[in-house]
Amino acid sequence: MLKNALLAAFCAAFLAVGPMAVVTSGTVEARTCQAKFVTAWGKLRSSMYYARGSAREAWKLASKRINGTKYDTWWPSKRKSIKCFTNREGLKRCRYRARPCTIA
Repeated sequence: MLKNALLAAFCAAFLAVGPMAVVTSGTVEARTCQAKFVTAWGKLRSSMYYARGSAREAWKLASKRINGTKYDTWWPSKRKSIKCFTNREGLKRCRYRARPCTIA
């Protein structure tokens, strides 16, 4: 009986404090972002998959050329937009646009 009461008390304490400990246990990452957007067009491709890949690589190269190697990663960037188009021949082309950011 005492064993069950202690187990119940432990579970209640963990549920009250445990989630807060998980939320506050990480380190805060500082994000530094550039003020200007970088826009890049990919090459014409036969599939949307390759069109997006081409545009992403073009964006990475443009951002690296303009802002340096710390800012050539797509995922931490802010205000991202991707627009893709299909021309009359059925070829696809995409444009990537974002404010480059780095996480220090």
